[in-house]
Amino acid sequence: MLSKPRNTDLKYHLVVEWPPSCRNRDARTLRSRPDLVYRLNEHTKKCMELSKTYGNVKIESEYNFVGIRMWFRSGKDVYDFILNQDKNEIKIVPELYVVNGLNSRLDKFLFRVDDSNIIVY
Repeated sequence: MLSKPRNTDLKYHLVVEWPPSCRNRDARTLRSRPDLVYRLNEHTKKCMELSKTYGNVKIESEYNFVGIRMWFRSGKDVYDFILNQDKNEIKIVPELYVVNGLNSRLDKFLFRVDDSNIIVY
């Protein structure tokens, strides 16, 4: 279950998918496939480098079958990160979680991206 971060400045959460060959792999498979572990590590390094250009971003260290969990402070940084996913050669799961300031819950929003916009629904 997704929980809000300890750092109260971080408000927006999304997941960057693993490369297609690495998705939904269990620990047993990863132990026997060092090539996949290498790809996972390279993808994580890439996301860490990208995060430096988008302000205050935290990457969770806990393994997730779907991808890399990232927390952002600024809505503008999230917007730019999502719009630039093609340029950055990443794929983002089309779900955005936002910490609700009134009740501290995580609200989930689905989105899709077209040429220059993000449509939230």
